[in-house]
Amino acid sequence: MELLREWERQIEDITARRGVGAPRHPPPLGDLPDLVQQLGACAIPDALRDAAHDPRYRRMVALPDGLVHSMPIDLVVVRAATLPITRVFVDGVVTAPSAASFVYACGKSRGESTPFAALLLKQGDADLEEEVETVRKALPFPSTVVRHRDQLAELNERISLLYVASHGETSTPGRAGDGDHELGFDWRIEFEGGGGALQADDFYSGEIRLQPGAVVVISACSVGQVAAGPMHELRGMVNALFYAGAANVLAARWPLPYETARHVFAGTVRDHYRNGTALASALRSNLLSAIYDPTIRALVRPGQWPFFFGPFVLAGAG
Repeated sequence: MELLREWERQIEDITARRGVGAPRHPPPLGDLPDLVQQLGACAIPDALRDAAHDPRYRRMVALPDGLVHSMPIDLVVVRAATLPITRVFVDGVVTAPSAASFVYACGKSRGESTPFAALLLKQGDADLEEEVETVRKALPFPSTVVRHRDQLAELNERISLLYVASHGETSTPGRAGDGDHELGFDWRIEFEGGGGALQADDFYSGEIRLQPGAVVVISACSVGQVAAGPMHELRGMVNALFYAGAANVLAARWPLPYETARHVFAGTVRDHYRNGTALASALRSNLLSAIYDPTIRALVRPGQWPFFFGPFVLAGAG
C-alpha cells in the first residue's frame, strides 16, 4: 500500500507540474522507474510471473480491486518477469472494474450493429484537430465530428465508436472510497463555445445512449485531467459508459504528450476497424510501435519511460 501511495503521489506531482498538453517534456520523474521495479517485486505473485513466461498465456485480464487501478500493471508484470515486453502476453492486457462488468462487456461485444462514429472534438486545438482527422480518415465507415452536447444526444443508440479528443475537469481531487467521488459523479468534459458539458449522469440517466457493444476512446489529456486521483475517476467513467452500452473503453491514467496519444489511440482504432485486430492486440502493437518510434523516443529522457508508456488502459471485453 505504501508503494502504491508513493506511486500515485509522484504521478500527481508530475501531472500538476507538467500541466495539460505542454511542455512536451515532463519534469523529472524522481523514483518512478524504481517504484515500477519494487511494485513488481511485492505485488506480482509467483503464479503470474510463471504465466508471463508461459507462451500459452497470451492475454491477461486484470480486475483492479480499487487499489491498483492507477498502476500500469502490464509494465509492472514485464519488470517482475524480467522478460522483454515483446514476449509477455502477446495478445494484450484488459482490465475491468469488476468480474461482473467484464462478463457484461463480453456479452455486449458479441452484438451486431451498423458502425457509426462520433468524434468529440475540442475546438481551437490544432493537435487534437489533427488527431481527429487522422482517425476519421482511418475509419472504413461513416463518422461525424461533434462540437455540442445536444449533437451527441441526437445520435442516441447510433454511435458504435465514440472518440473523445477534448480536455476535461473534475471538481475536487479525491480517493476511491470518498463517497460519490469513487463513482465518478464529478467528472465532466466541456464543449467549447457554450456547447455544454458531458458528465457521468448523462450516461446513467439514459440521456446519452450508445449502441450496445460500443467502443469509447478517450484520448489526449482528457481523462488525465478528469482523473484527479490520478486514476480513481476512471472507474466511475468506465462504469457510466458501460451503463450506456459500451463494451470497451480505451483511455489513459494520466495526461500524456499529444504525440504519444495520437500514435497509440489513433493507431489502435485504425488497426481494429480496418484490419479486424482485437482491441487489446491492437493497443499492444501500437504501444510497442510507439516505444520504438524515433519521434517519440526523442521526447523520452532517461528514466521517463513509465510516464510515456504506462498510462494506457483498455477496460472491457478487449
